[in-house]
Amino acid sequence: MKVVISGSFRKHLQGILKLKRELEERGIEVIKPNRIKTINNIDNPDFVKFEGEENIHPYILEMEYFDAIGECDAHIIYNEGSYTGNSALYEFGASMAKGENTKVYFIERPNPNKMIEQKGDIDEAEKQDIREFCKLLEDMERHRVLGIGLDQLYKDFNIKKQSIDRDEEER
Repeated sequence: MKVVISGSFRKHLQGILKLKRELEERGIEVIKPNRIKTINNIDNPDFVKFEGEENIHPYILEMEYFDAIGECDAHIIYNEGSYTGNSALYEFGASMAKGENTKVYFIERPNPNKMIEQKGDIDEAEKQDIREFCKLLEDMERHRVLGIGLDQLYKDFNIKKQSIDRDEEER
């Protein structure tokens, strides 16, 4: 099984990398992100780059993500706290455009109120767009095109989750 993990590398990199490790321990190939050590991106500090990507333009890196989404079995949107950045939304669109062979999973149920709050000062039309987006996701979940939570991913792909349970017990 091959997966791609999208999400805000600026806000949730440690959680994304932890999830990457957990999936790889279960024999799942994580196509993207395919590196773990970041570099200091002086040219664009808001865009996280990994070792080996120093001389690659952000546009090319995004296109590589889109290509990886085209190859994966599951696309995971790491949306801790309902935060879903613009890049993750574009990547979500890419997985929807790919067709029925890729299942998309959000790690948390998107909350429109939290998403609106995180966007800050936006007009009513943008707020309505967010509400409609969340309704669309609910419809997609009902039609089993989208999954919510890692438990659903593990269930859908018959992945044992024993080490996650062990990690939870140790906390």
